[in-house]
Amino acid sequence: MSEQYRNNWGSPVTLGICHHYACPCCDGSGQKDGNGREPAEYSLVIVPSHLRDMKTVPVLRLYDEELESLVNLISEALTTAFSEVESEICNESGYEAAVSFSLTQNKNGRLGEYSLHVVGRGVDDILPVDSKELQAFVEEVSEMKEFYEAYRRRLAEEEDREREAKSRMKGKTLDEIEDEAKRASPFMAQDAQESRVVRVLLASAFFVGPNIDRLVSLTCYSRDFIAEISVRMHDSGLWADREVCVGHWFDDEFEWTELGLRQDCLVASGDMVKCSCGENGTLDYCSSGRA
Repeated sequence: MSEQYRNNWGSPVTLGICHHYACPCCDGSGQKDGNGREPAEYSLVIVPSHLRDMKTVPVLRLYDEELESLVNLISEALTTAFSEVESEICNESGYEAAVSFSLTQNKNGRLGEYSLHVVGRGVDDILPVDSKELQAFVEEVSEMKEFYEAYRRRLAEEEDREREAKSRMKGKTLDEIEDEAKRASPFMAQDAQESRVVRVLLASAFFVGPNIDRLVSLTCYSRDFIAEISVRMHDSGLWADREVCVGHWFDDEFEWTELGLRQDCLVASGDMVKCSCGENGTLDYCSSGRA
């Protein structure tokens, strides 16, 4: 890279961070690292306000240890007197062309208070950046990680609740479970059609999963009937990845609630959908518009 190219920026860059679109801990792929955890992958977004000589797309894929290295590098630079610091990345980490960073404090007259040298994964760029932006980036990473840690904890709690709810139905017949559910919600399944929907949802939840062929075999209902239910339940996110969500059918003591299963039956029948509502985007049951 020529010195002219290095200095041909209109202004110092800004740095952004987000989870990579294919991050295993976000996409549910279940991939694990050597410690049994889902390894996080990130996108480092480099946003110059002037792109005159940019020859590469300013987005760089980073793995967890690489992002941690960059954050430590910046923190060291901002808290100690230094002229140049470098990150340490193990090239035998199993990742392709591991990324390393070095940070140099610029002298007066050069663009940006610092020069961030990024090497690896097809990139070899020196980026001008100011200390205010570096500090903002460290804070953004911290907030992002706190958010996703809270998300993972909430997801793990929901998964535990799902397992516990299903385990409490083991040893019971489909008829016994159906009787329990109907006692808790006496206005559910008022006719033969609704009763069939209830039976399909219970069979999928506690016996064969959301598998159309197995549901047809167990319930002896028509394939078209069950296929329509399957489409609606998948569209509302209540069936997914060969799993059925049932935690909301029960209260904190794992007793049947009046509305949990009943609302899902309305989704299965096409009268309601589960969608994102309100300013905060919370999931709720809404009318499907069906007459």
